[in-house]
Amino acid sequence: MKQNLELFLKRVAFKNNYTIGRLKFNGYDEHNNVVEDNKSLHDTLEPSKISRMLIPTGKYKVIVDHINMFNRDLPLLLNVAGFTSVRIYRGNTAKDTQGCILCGKNDKIGWVS
Repeated sequence: MKQNLELFLKRVAFKNNYTIGRLKFNGYDEHNNVVEDNKSLHDTLEPSKISRMLIPTGKYKVIVDHINMFNRDLPLLLNVAGFTSVRIYRGNTAKDTQGCILCGKNDKIGWVS
């Protein structure tokens, strides 16, 4: 059975140097019913709106492929205007990304771990 997956990112805090959001994963069962996975809720950190590196609001196709630099499979957002590629991966601060979405836990100001 092939499972479809949707990622929902809700931005909740816009600061001068970064943007904090909440990322949720939803899938579909074999009858095309939405299956919500509340355990897969993550905090996110992106560059600020001011830096013009914030991903435009919209709906994007996501694939997962292998990244040699991290030696793991990571999600990739396709056809994001103004970007050559947008990944979802772990990081800590806006300095760790040039527009990609960092996932973790927002346990201190301006940081995900």
